[in-house]
Amino acid sequence: MKKVIPVSFMLLFCILILLVQITLINQAKNTLPTAICFRSQDGMNVSFDEIKELKDVTAVAQRNATIATTYNDDNEKVNLWYTNENYFEVANFKCKYGSFFEAKSGVEQNRFIVISNQLALRYFKTDKVIGQSMLIDNQIYTICGVYEQKQALLNQLAQQKLSTIYMPYQSYTGKEPLLPQLILVKSNSQFIKSAYDYVQNQIPSYLNYDSVTNYNDILRLIRQTIRLSIAACGIVVLIILIILLIRQSKKSYQLYRMDGFTREFYKAIALIGILVAVGILTIFLTQFNFFLPADWTPKENIFDLNFYKEQLKSVFQMKNTIMVYDPFLNYSYISMFTCGVLSIMLFLNFVVLLLLCIPIFTYLKKKFVK
Repeated sequence: MKKVIPVSFMLLFCILILLVQITLINQAKNTLPTAICFRSQDGMNVSFDEIKELKDVTAVAQRNATIATTYNDDNEKVNLWYTNENYFEVANFKCKYGSFFEAKSGVEQNRFIVISNQLALRYFKTDKVIGQSMLIDNQIYTICGVYEQKQALLNQLAQQKLSTIYMPYQSYTGKEPLLPQLILVKSNSQFIKSAYDYVQNQIPSYLNYDSVTNYNDILRLIRQTIRLSIAACGIVVLIILIILLIRQSKKSYQLYRMDGFTREFYKAIALIGILVAVGILTIFLTQFNFFLPADWTPKENIFDLNFYKEQLKSVFQMKNTIMVYDPFLNYSYISMFTCGVLSIMLFLNFVVLLLLCIPIFTYLKKKFVK
């Protein structure tokens, strides 16, 4: 009984880690867009008008502003996202109430905003605020949609302190030209070049950017972490099964030489059959196609250390230099790191579980297989 309690605890802990990983994968699926994102802190040499006609393409320009209500002097800073009507579809974004805005001609006809439910609760004490008005830099805007700000821990870590408000780029009245800082291209392709060529061939301007991320690949990598951890556990099981199979085969051969086809010999053969069946089942459950993004590995020599050194250098440079706020990128880093840590924990706990099971297996073998 004393040996069963720690085994049960470790088994439950492994199951808990698996459930947490599955939950994180589902959250990532609902959070990350199936798109490729181009970023530039200073803005790209492309206008919103050039992008709005492209299918499955959206753009974002950001700036900070001060908001208030028409009947309340309380104000706070927010992050404004100027974008077009394609954003919610490309970014896999849904409104809890109302809907996303539609493009209209003229600045006054585009004074609509989409706010978070948390911001609505702070200012209106309810999130059912469609048709209400807010002041943004002393200009009146009408709320046409409310999105639900996700409260999961990883989402909160990925979000900045300022609330995000979405508004049509046509409502911009600043003196400086409004240039996109983010361009999202909806695509199921794993190759970034195809998305780049699509945008580049459709617009007359040169598409300059500081960094690019394929969120399709990120989502596949997050999903792959749980498969890698299960595969690693399966490899440990296979190694143990092979050792047991070799030992049992030697024992069966010795029994056959000494006594021939006895009852004990058939028991040994049956145990070999069980080991082989469990091994085949383990291989079936743990097999998967390993994936790495095309631009993460060298094309000619996979052992090119200079290539990997440059890749790591570019990642750190991007993280330190790109100041444009991208919640999807932040969420990607946090999710991949968390799933990686959980995968290591799952593997280590599984190894400990197997070590704890050895005395139990030895006891059962002595009792039932003499």
